[in-house]
Amino acid sequence: MTEDQRREKYVEAAKRLYEREGEIEIDENAELSDSGDPGEYVQAWVWVPQDEAGDGHTFSPGVDRCVHCGMTSSECEKGYRKCGM
Repeated sequence: MTEDQRREKYVEAAKRLYEREGEIEIDENAELSDSGDPGEYVQAWVWVPQDEAGDGHTFSPGVDRCVHCGMTSSECEKGYRKCGM
């Protein structure tokens, strides 16, 4: 079996077992990493929401102002970063 065929088998299995559109995505050319056990780690992309990383404005439900700096969502969409969040 060639390295490309081997990668294809692991990528297909990883997609079948773990991929969820918009949350966990696996490229066709994902890197493989030997685990030392029977199996391989397969490189994947995971989505992390900005507010979960603490890297964005946090808007309270029903209030169009950031709880940190008071910026409105429209100001936030324009790329202003008043509070550094």
